[in-house]
Parts: sequence; structure tokens; C-alpha cells
Amino acid sequence: MEFEQLGVPVRVVRGNCDDWMAWPLTLNLEREGVAFHLVHIPPRRGAPAGTRVLLHGHLHVPRDEVDVRGVRWLSPGCISQPRGKGCSYGWLTVEAGAFRWELVRLGS
Repeated sequence: MEFEQLGVPVRVVRGNCDDWMAWPLTLNLEREGVAFHLVHIPPRRGAPAGTRVLLHGHLHVPRDEVDVRGVRWLSPGCISQPRGKGCSYGWLTVEAGAFRWELVRLGS
């Protein structure tokens, strides 16, 4: 896959329209002491135990919410087929147990 040719570690979860079965449906990662759960379709029953940040796609709209358990739910929106407020992507930086999320809107 093209991702492997980037030369840096890239972690991918499979979406509902992806046919690359080597990609997992979900992925739990810890970076700099922050526990992440990656999934394409956001789970209806909440984030898995121990998750601090849930990253998802599928809805094609940006999301930045904190649930009653304190889990931050983030979605970058969509570049190719946005719904609602235009094209966007997310930029996530993690350092020393803290993270910063920036939603970048494209165009007008």
C-alpha cells in the first residue's frame, strides 16, 4: 500500500468502504501516556474502558466533544465528500501526556 512507502509508522483502521482486509477495524494505541481508540464508525455504546481519546470518521462532519466519562471524541470531518460545513481535516499533536487537536477547514 502507498502508506507503507511514506517511510514513517502509519496506523490505519479500515472504513466501511475499504477493501484492504489487513487493516484492523479498531486499534488501541498509547502515545506519550495518552490512550487512544481508533475506529471508523463511532461506537454507540461508548468508548472502551481506559480510552482518553476516541478518533473516528464515517460521519463526514467534524466533531470535538467530551462525553460524561471524560473521553474526548474527535473526528476530522472529510476532505473529499463533506457533509455540512465544508472540507476539513484534523491535526493531532501529542507531547508529554498532553495533546492538542486542531481542526483545519479548507476553502471558503
